Amino acid sequence: MTDHDLAVLVEKEFAPLKITVSAWEKAHYLSRRVCELGEQPLELSFFLLGQSDLVIRDIYLGHDQRVTSTFCKIPLSGVIASALDVQTNYDLQIIGWGHSHGCWDNFYSPTDETTLAEREKLWGVFKNLDFQNNKPKESELAAGQDYYNLPLSQGTLSLINAEEKQRHKAKFVKGQMSQILLGVFYGMTFNAKGDDPYCVIAYSHSGQETCLLKKQKYVIVAENKPCRWDKDDLDAQLIKRVNNLNFLNHLNYLESD
Repeated sequence: MTDHDLAVLVEKEFAPLKITVSAWEKAHYLSRRVCELGEQPLELSFFLLGQSDLVIRDIYLGHDQRVTSTFCKIPLSGVIASALDVQTNYDLQIIGWGHSHGCWDNFYSPTDETTLAEREKLWGVFKNLDFQNNKPKESELAAGQDYYNLPLSQGTLSLINAEEKQRHKAKFVKGQMSQILLGVFYGMTFNAKGDDPYCVIAYSHSGQETCLLKKQKYVIVAENKPCRWDKDDLDAQLIKRVNNLNFLNHLNYLESD
């Protein structure tokens, strides 16, 4: 299986990205409101929360972040605080990383790509893809090629031929590859203008470097239990968790005395 074949299968399985109405509205509110509170275009970083079905059901504003009109970063302290809070107080898990581009268009920069790849290594949701229908070509079988299941250290199954088998020290079972284990992680970019988000699927396989599928489609889905959020509460979170806004709020408090 080539890298291209795997990319096609990943896209077929995990696209389009699915996000609930309430999570969609929350992401747009945060992206717009951080600019209003800062009185200038500002980026913002947040996590996409969901369950094993990989539907984005909530938006979590990252702690301790520093933002500018062209940059947003959650330091290690903020990553740890955010992850612990999600683990302790939510019945969801981190399945993606989202951020806003202020008043700029939605796209993915090289910095965004690096950040998403790093997040995938930390939180990639492992999913089994079924490749039972991906059988060797008849011409290959006719040529006497034997195919084997290779159990890798991560529990991944890879299809290899008899020649490649000689280079591995492992027990093999002759037959068809049944499934492959992938780490999958989503990326979405919003902005204060309310434009359609730029969507990315990050995935890794067999210890390889993270691959990105860009310009993915998305759908907004109905929900039985929408995430509950309040504008005043989100404003308070922005002021507390975004260092720039915390500083501005402190200045305004001093000026009012």
